[in-house]
Amino acid sequence: WWSTNPFNANTVRANGSCFFVEIGDTRFGVTAYHVVSEFLTCREAYPSTRLVVRNVDITDWDARFIDGNAEHDVATFRVSDDEFKAIQVRALRSELDAWPPPPPMAGRGVFFTGYPEEDRRVLHPKAVEFLQASNGLVAANVGPDEIEVVIDPAHLNNIDGHPPPPTTKNLSGNSGAPLLVVSAVCPGPVFWLGGIV
Repeated sequence: WWSTNPFNANTVRANGSCFFVEIGDTRFGVTAYHVVSEFLTCREAYPSTRLVVRNVDITDWDARFIDGNAEHDVATFRVSDDEFKAIQVRALRSELDAWPPPPPMAGRGVFFTGYPEEDRRVLHPKAVEFLQASNGLVAANVGPDEIEVVIDPAHLNNIDGHPPPPTTKNLSGNSGAPLLVVSAVCPGPVFWLGGIV
């Protein structure tokens, strides 16, 4: 998330999602390229803009940016060991000889979990809450550079008396979240990275 004053929750301008990957001994952050572009546009308009991952202030974005691609909408960045510990998340791990993981299969389950902007709440001037939301989907079409996912209302069920979420929810803020492939093989990993939202 980014803010013109990270100590005033009322100045949060926008948020996206990101995740971390470890391949062998290398760890890096991943998000959508357009999320980075929106942050940079805001920083250009408001030079006081600060980027924060969870509660970790990222003061030197330009030095930690690794690479990005607007066409494929992916950006990568460095994070120190201390920052990674402070962010308190688990990385998606892969051995070097198993990278890249296999892509999703059309007609099979995938899911993503991110931080939709419409669920962001300012609790008071010093606290903002980001609600993490998960979405189970089906990979309808899988191409070399794009994965189309669908929500079929026929597959949505009430859980413990709670109605399914609306399928028209604004997904802004989920950009940059990992798209995870649900494994059908046991034993083995439960899921693996299949793409980026």
